[in-house]
Amino acid sequence: MKEFLKFLLTREFYYKAKEEGLVPQWFDTDPEKWFVRFLSILYESSQDKEIASPVETMSHLADIYIADDEERTKFLLLVEEVVSCTPSYSFDTSLKLIKEKFLSKLLAKSLKKAVFCLRDGNPSKVVDIFQKTLFYLQEASGKKTTYSIKDKVVHEEALVNKSGVKIGYSSVDTATNGIRPGEMMIIVSGFAEGKSTLLLNIAYNVFISGYNVVYFTLEMPYTQVVRRFDSLCTGISYSTLKSGNVDVASKKRVMDQVSAIEKLPNHFYVVDCPDCTPSFIDTKLSTLGFKPDLVIIDYLSLIKSETSYKSLWESLNTITVRVRNIARRYNFALVTAAQVRREAIERDRDFYEAQDIALAFSIIQHADIVFSMRIDDPDVLSAAPVCLLKCKFLKDRDGSRPSFLLRADFSTFKITEPTIEAQIGV
Repeated sequence: MKEFLKFLLTREFYYKAKEEGLVPQWFDTDPEKWFVRFLSILYESSQDKEIASPVETMSHLADIYIADDEERTKFLLLVEEVVSCTPSYSFDTSLKLIKEKFLSKLLAKSLKKAVFCLRDGNPSKVVDIFQKTLFYLQEASGKKTTYSIKDKVVHEEALVNKSGVKIGYSSVDTATNGIRPGEMMIIVSGFAEGKSTLLLNIAYNVFISGYNVVYFTLEMPYTQVVRRFDSLCTGISYSTLKSGNVDVASKKRVMDQVSAIEKLPNHFYVVDCPDCTPSFIDTKLSTLGFKPDLVIIDYLSLIKSETSYKSLWESLNTITVRVRNIARRYNFALVTAAQVRREAIERDRDFYEAQDIALAFSIIQHADIVFSMRIDDPDVLSAAPVCLLKCKFLKDRDGSRPSFLLRADFSTFKITEPTIEAQIGV
């Protein structure tokens, strides 16, 4: 095994891996090239069924190479930190996370150099340091940002109709072709009109379709979310599960459902975070151990800012931008919700409009897809926990603005698309 790894670390292997695209161009120095050679080995070894795990490969490398160089040791420990906590990440995503940490380290080192130069009375050297650092950071971004309109490949890529994550409601999925990675969808509704219920249904639909889901709950404790999930999955009324007096048959139905879910290869995590901030979301996603396809935040207006702002508008605008940037950086679809103003709830209209959203401009301008949702007849709920939800697209970057109906059964927190008979009131 050691001889095999030594061969992989040879100069010939490095250039072969570089030609095949395994080694990014933004590593230039010898320590950096060694670092990427290690990652290339990790990737190749993870494809070899004879090797138990990437961590096994890493331990062999540690035995051979960790003791001879302090800087090299630091790099290896950095790799171990990232790879150990995210063993199921794709190779590209792991590289991206490591690269971000490396660039942060580079910037900190440059700042330290600049301080020493200022102390020594050499301001011109400071300018030179920052010019080189900024150039390196720009070149190291690893993402193409400029495209020629004369390039046929650019047009071919634009013509490829790539679908995103389908949320399980044809009215939305047909209009949007799914939520693409990096996009943010916001559901707008009033108090107690089903925002959290729809968010959980979307999470459930996406999860059983084979995707990884992370659900941030800011308003409800995780136990309440799990009970709603169990009610949604089994059809057992929420009031029964909440009472604590669950009979043997009902408990068996819940446990059978859990056993079925355990067999699925994808993940669904609930993150209980009443004091949630954008930094908390960022940190949690970087340490979960898998790449999420969909992140649900219940809900946007409850996220707290780490910084004090003069106005609530400025605070919410900054939070929305930061959350959207996290989605783009980690490349997942994001779904969240926002509240309408009180006067909009009291107004007699079929649909909520964009101007009804509390602090509307600070939220809607950063979203890719926005639709409103309103209970058709609130008085119906006094007789039975079932009602229709009137929905309308307020924003879609692709231009579609249809309205549609959903059917909510709040006894089991299940939201479905209504039948034709239900829509016409038969």
